[in-house]
Amino acid sequence: MRDSVMDKQPTERAMEADLSPTKSANTPITNCEDIPIKMINPFLSNDSTTNYTVPKLQVDDNATVNRSVARLSISEVPVVEVENFKAKRMTNTGKRRRSSAAISAPGSTLRLSSHSDELIADRIKNKGKKKKKRAQKHDGPLSIKVGTEKLASINVMTGLIKYLYDITDEHRWWEEITGKNSLKKNVLLFIPGLEPQDFGLPQDQRFADNVDELATKGLTGLNPFDNQITFPMSAPGSNTAIFSAYNAFINPPLLPKQRRELLSDLSKKTITIYDLLASVDQLLERDYPIHEGTKSLTDIFKSQVIDINNEVNSKATWKNTKEFEHDGSHIFALDCEMCKCETGFIVARVSLVNFENEVIYDELVIPEAPIVDYVTKYSGMTKEKLDGATKTVEQVQDDLLNIISANDILIGHSLSNDLSVLRIRHPNIVDTAIIYDHQGGPPFKPSLKYLASEYLNKDIQAENGDDGHDSIEDARTCMELTKLKIQRGMAFGSHLRTENIFDLLDARGIKSLVLNNTVPKSHFKTDSNIGTIFCDNDDEVFNSIINNIEQYDFFVGRLRALEFARGYAIPKNGVVLNQEDVLKNICEQINNIYEKVPSGSLITILSGSGNTKQWMALMNKINTCNSKEERKQLRKDLNEELKDTIKIARDAVVEIIIKS
Repeated sequence: MRDSVMDKQPTERAMEADLSPTKSANTPITNCEDIPIKMINPFLSNDSTTNYTVPKLQVDDNATVNRSVARLSISEVPVVEVENFKAKRMTNTGKRRRSSAAISAPGSTLRLSSHSDELIADRIKNKGKKKKKRAQKHDGPLSIKVGTEKLASINVMTGLIKYLYDITDEHRWWEEITGKNSLKKNVLLFIPGLEPQDFGLPQDQRFADNVDELATKGLTGLNPFDNQITFPMSAPGSNTAIFSAYNAFINPPLLPKQRRELLSDLSKKTITIYDLLASVDQLLERDYPIHEGTKSLTDIFKSQVIDINNEVNSKATWKNTKEFEHDGSHIFALDCEMCKCETGFIVARVSLVNFENEVIYDELVIPEAPIVDYVTKYSGMTKEKLDGATKTVEQVQDDLLNIISANDILIGHSLSNDLSVLRIRHPNIVDTAIIYDHQGGPPFKPSLKYLASEYLNKDIQAENGDDGHDSIEDARTCMELTKLKIQRGMAFGSHLRTENIFDLLDARGIKSLVLNNTVPKSHFKTDSNIGTIFCDNDDEVFNSIINNIEQYDFFVGRLRALEFARGYAIPKNGVVLNQEDVLKNICEQINNIYEKVPSGSLITILSGSGNTKQWMALMNKINTCNSKEERKQLRKDLNEELKDTIKIARDAVVEIIIKS
């Protein structure tokens, strides 16, 4: 059972409402005639080949993939460790692009405002004069002066981090930044739910309309600080939509030149299925159960895996795939359907297909706990169907372990969910939610339904009627997508529109710690410069910062209690605290952090967005329409109202505090 049943908060759903994928440069499959493709075994010295079939491709002359590398190279032999492929990390060189805004297209009329006239006249007057470069003093006390030329955006905040840590050598928008070599610790807190009255402004005012007055204020309840500045910020979005500021911050956009070069590098690489295997970091990031035989495990890490797995095994019946020789396929695709019990999801159906997409296992599973929701719309399961089940979970585990060797490759979409309900660990994973990108960029994951439609021209997982999803169909789709990726190259299905801020910092030896309730709950400790701690509430975020203040340089925490208290989102546990108590606790905890961090430290508070309640109400109204045409018409009818509510929803605030 795929993405549809994954829990999401209303705010997160609303913010994804306008992130629906659009057609990409990668051309979808429009002709699914089966044609033979020669399968080359790179591990055999002779010319042994095997014929298999994959969907025929309609070649696009404008495709980004180099067709000279579009050959399928898959080995049906035990897995060997291969070199991990990593795209070349590009960083901003700091060079400004020449503006072409004043050049009109042929046949068009260039319309300039009086403001534009003044800008052009000023350029003519100063033509040929060298612009004085701002003096950049890196030593001495840390000092930051905000810019006033335009409203700050989330990219302004990301740019500050890049400048402070030498990822870029210029600080656009900011009037002046000095003494960055004195920076000791950097704590950045996202606190959605903050409103103008929390900063001493009238409740019916907008941050953006009170720039001068806001500059002298801070979050009410914080201690008076000698060095602090507050200013408004516009949340990422458009006239009718708002996107997650947190996601936009941690995934800043790539420059067009960077993207072209990365795609070019990827398209030149001939790949095999082993290039698509998920790395240990990717497995951890997506909460996969870790098999002790996973490649690239260090001895220390492997020892941790064994200890944690032994602890987990004592509480439930977990099993690891074992190495053994067998005939037939060594590459499989797996999918499960699930139902809901009081403690979470349990497996109801298991389907496995081999490399030729033949069904070699398909069983209903006797529920191991009372079912409270069959989730029929997605799982296709009913009481009547499961009454015919004859296999227990333990029997299904044994069946699968007699088919799949630890040396084999297992393919699936968000396969961590399937393996977790099966309580099976496997070392060699290809996840189609990893090898294909979401159009909106990370952390969003593409749905299997979208990938099938976009790249295979298939309509799967129909949500009308009572049939629900089909685990055989989903498994076959994952197998076809994997074959297609190998045939078309690494750039196929990779949008590469963003880069990760923590990866950029990691490349410079900066140790970052991420704290929120969406990071993996992994208990593994690695030697990576990027640490994550799952925090179920605000206090856990604050305590984790204090407890790790010596180990890390940059801390990013996301607090949720205030947005829950003010009705911007609904907590999964249903517990909503009093907003006055929440604000008081936030201020006390920030005051505490200020006392704990050394001089030369930076503390930044960001609301990320403004009051989203009115906009969310309109979006929920639109999303309840029965058809796409109805949604489109209602959006058109509500266009002006949407624009008014989005101004409030995008009205955000930033407070920067420097400990001198």
